[in-house]
Amino acid sequence: MKSLAIKTLTSSLLLIAAGYTGMASAHCLNETLGASAIAADLYRISCLSGDGSDEAPSLLATRKLAVQPNKVSGNNVTVQIGREGFTPSSQSTDSSTGTAINLATCTAPSLGTQVTLDPVAQGAADGNGDYNILVNKNGSTATSYGLVFHCQDAAGVHTTTQEVVAGSAAPELAGNTAISPDIDIEIDN
Repeated sequence: MKSLAIKTLTSSLLLIAAGYTGMASAHCLNETLGASAIAADLYRISCLSGDGSDEAPSLLATRKLAVQPNKVSGNNVTVQIGREGFTPSSQSTDSSTGTAINLATCTAPSLGTQVTLDPVAQGAADGNGDYNILVNKNGSTATSYGLVFHCQDAAGVHTTTQEVVAGSAAPELAGNTAISPDIDIEIDN
């Protein structure tokens, strides 16, 4: 019995020393933009230092937010990341029709090009804080889309990623028809 306890303790210490973190996971969603030509969704994401958990294995501060769009049906879908006081990311447009993101694994057969916003490259001490993800489309047809997003440290390891308004668009949008002035950094680009 004593031998089993020593083996268990030794195995546990070896896993800790080896830095065992399990599988990291991204965050994802599937949504629909209405038929209005000016329909848009806005998501507010909070990035924090990792906590060593399976979802945020890094113990370092966030360096950047990474987002990949996934058009499912309808018009082309464009995403852009913004953060108050920083130049917004470039835009990424997904024009190929695909299948919805598997919400259990955050995967899809085909995702659009990843876009990132890196405040550290713009002079910030770290990338911890709130980010806005703006999603729009190029026509007046209802459009289904998905997003895969996650906060990362400098090595690309996941840090803590939280939706400020879980599972839905942030309150800045009024019925998908108007964007408030505090996110004009995305639309001025």
